Amino acid sequence: MSEYAILKIRNLDLYEFRNYLQSDIVRLFFTRKDYTCIPQHYDDPSDEDAEPYTQHIYKTTVERTKQRLDALGYSIKNFEKIFERTVHEALYYDSFLSHLHVDYSLFEETANARIEKYVSFKKWQNSISKIIKYELENGSIWSHSKETLNDVGITTECDKVIYYSLKDEYRESFYGIDPDVIQLAFIFRLILENCAPSDKIELDFSNFDGWAENSIPLAIAATEIEEKIIVLVEGTSDKSILEFALEEMYPHLSDLFYFMDYTDEKGNKKNEKVELAF
Repeated sequence: MSEYAILKIRNLDLYEFRNYLQSDIVRLFFTRKDYTCIPQHYDDPSDEDAEPYTQHIYKTTVERTKQRLDALGYSIKNFEKIFERTVHEALYYDSFLSHLHVDYSLFEETANARIEKYVSFKKWQNSISKIIKYELENGSIWSHSKETLNDVGITTECDKVIYYSLKDEYRESFYGIDPDVIQLAFIFRLILENCAPSDKIELDFSNFDGWAENSIPLAIAATEIEEKIIVLVEGTSDKSILEFALEEMYPHLSDLFYFMDYTDEKGNKKNEKVELAF
């Protein structure tokens, strides 16, 4: 049997991992410093029959993750540009059109026509906001079957495309967007915009402990950044100051950057640098 770990924000199950953590996803949210190991942990200390276990968990906040995603270039502004450029390829209309009983041979033609008429980035953004706020309070739509369109307040075209994509048992999209066209990081960033900055983001992967011998070590290593953003500076003093400042002020971003003292082939400093702005 498989084991699962859920990336959670309040009652929202944002993303599901099976047996192993995907490092490209984990690194978007967490650093190695966000990992905690708690031996002899009880989910409910008042339960006399409960068995203790070793808890392995990542914890951060929405605000820190938003800053992290923005620093990596996954801003909402950039998302809007990509959305507008790729909207016909990116949106997954199949579940909604199946609900409307549209003939499969007409899916592409029908979707394109409806996108032109009913979809814009602003409308999509509003629909994501409506659905995420519902899920934060009531739980994820994809894991529930009792809520109705009225419960969620589904009314617009964009609402329906997202809602029926979440209800699709095959889950071929992520909130109605094809992740092969628009990266998941952009969708995460838009979702986080509708959470409170202080909301906790947690990923408990304790279940993986019994899956394979290397499951936990690999999960802990999932936050390691292989390719950092290189920042060119003018000298060792600048390098030391910037590294210290970033670690003190933005510790959740410090693993993303490498400050490099830049010299030419003769060993002379070039008067060039790349500055960071937060």
